[in-house]
Amino acid sequence: VTLNLSDGKALGMTVVGHAEDKRDIGLFVGTVKKGCTAHLSGKVQPGDLIVSVNGLDLTKLDNEEALEVLRQQVFTSKYLNLVLEKYW
Repeated sequence: VTLNLSDGKALGMTVVGHAEDKRDIGLFVGTVKKGCTAHLSGKVQPGDLIVSVNGLDLTKLDNEEALEVLRQQVFTSKYLNLVLEKYW
């Protein structure tokens, strides 16, 4: 999913870290705000696992590291290319 961040609209999604048995599982889309970039794509849904952002694999990182990578990409990129996996 490629999201255009240069159009002035908010990204409009929250991210939730998930862990099982004290092991980080990954970052998931928590909510998607209606009318914002993530919602308008029609492809970002609550519960989606964020596998990678702009080609950077998040699956080998702990949740805190993955969140920092995601934040850096949101603030420095015109486009956000997300690879999402349906998890729930």
